[in-house]
Formats: sequence, C-alpha cells, structure tokens
Amino acid sequence: MRVLLPKKNYLFVLILFVSSLFFGCAEEKTRTKPASVLTGAEMVAILTDIQLIEGAVSKKIIDRNASQKESPIYYEKVFEKHEITRQQFSESIAYYSEKPEELQIIYEKVLVELSTIKAELQNTKEKTVEETK
Repeated sequence: MRVLLPKKNYLFVLILFVSSLFFGCAEEKTRTKPASVLTGAEMVAILTDIQLIEGAVSKKIIDRNASQKESPIYYEKVFEKHEITRQQFSESIAYYSEKPEELQIIYEKVLVELSTIKAELQNTKEKTVEETK
C-alpha cells in the first residue's frame, strides 16, 4: 500500500515545529493548562505517528506528489486513531510551544519511541532473514 502526503502537510508539521522553537525563545508566560490540551504522553504518541508519516515521505515510501487531494487524510487518520481533533492538536502545540522545557521532554520521548520502533523492525527483519535460510 502506498501512502500519499503532499508538501502542504509536511510544511504544516515543519511550521509547527519552527513556531514551537520561536515561541520557546520568547518570554515564558504563566498560562494555566486548558482542559482541551493533550497530555505529554498523548503528544508523544501523536507526534511519533506524525514523524513516521514524515519519515515515509522523506524516504519516498509515500508518494507525496501522487494525490494532493488525499494529503489531509493521513493526518486525520492519526487524529482519529488518537480520538482527537486537529483543533486540539493545534491548541496543544501552541500550549507546549510556550513551555519549551516540556516540549523538549516530549520530543526526547518521541525520539526514544522512534528508536524503539526501529529496533523492533530490525529484529523482525533479522528473524525473517534467518528463517528463510
């Protein structure tokens, strides 16, 4: 199955990341956490899935040019999987962008998750190769 993702959504994630860095350098505001803001653990899971999509695009596993109309589907599927809305995700990114220490912890956990997934895939690949010998 080929998954498609155009530059528009890739840019969406890039803009969110850059804005988080920009706001992270700004003076810290004391803002209470709204109820609609996702927990750090939820953000880790969602951002991990988004990074997997972006990784597939960068490795050309997903053809980003094949269908511009289908691009929002991939992000919407991530939001559906985690039972959130795009609005909740955007509000959460905005909230954590004002808290750079928390955002850094979230991204560090995303990197750990991605490393774990990579190791699991490598182990599966090695087992498959051994079984075919």
